Amino acid sequence: YLNSVMRYIADKNDKEMFNGAKFEDITPYDRWIKNVEIMNAVSELNNIFFIDFLQPMLSSKRNKTRSEELLECISDITFPETKSFREQYAAEKKREYIIDLSDIFDDQDNVYIDCCHVNENGNEIIANKVFEYMQKYLKKTNVDISWEKL
Repeated sequence: YLNSVMRYIADKNDKEMFNGAKFEDITPYDRWIKNVEIMNAVSELNNIFFIDFLQPMLSSKRNKTRSEELLECISDITFPETKSFREQYAAEKKREYIIDLSDIFDDQDNVYIDCCHVNENGNEIIANKVFEYMQKYLKKTNVDISWEKL
C-alpha cells in the first residue's frame, strides 16, 4: 500500500524519489535502508537513541517446513525481492544501529501464520531477542532493566 501511495505522489508531482532515481527503479531493500538512514540521522540530530531491527521474513527463511512453503504459494501478497534483504544486509553490515534478527526462525517450525506475520510463539521469540539486545545495550549505559520492571 505504501508503495502505491509513494508512486502516486511521485507521478503526480513528476518527482524523482531517491538521488535522481524514480521510486520504481529503487529496490525494496534500497528504499528500506535509505529510510533507516534518514531515521537514524534525524534521531542523532535530536540526541535520541535509534535502533532498527532487520526482522525475519518467511521469504528468506532457511529450512522451511512444507506448510511454510505452502504459505508462500497461497499468499495474496508476494515479496519476491525480500528474499535478498538478508543477503544484501549481510554483505554490507556496516550500520551499528541495525540489529539483524533475520535468522531467528531458521530452526523454528511453523511460527508464520502467513507470508509475513507470526503466531504468538513467533512474537515471543522476537520480543525475547529484542529484550536481550536492549539489556546488553542498557548494561553498557548502567541502566538496570528486567522483565519485572517492565
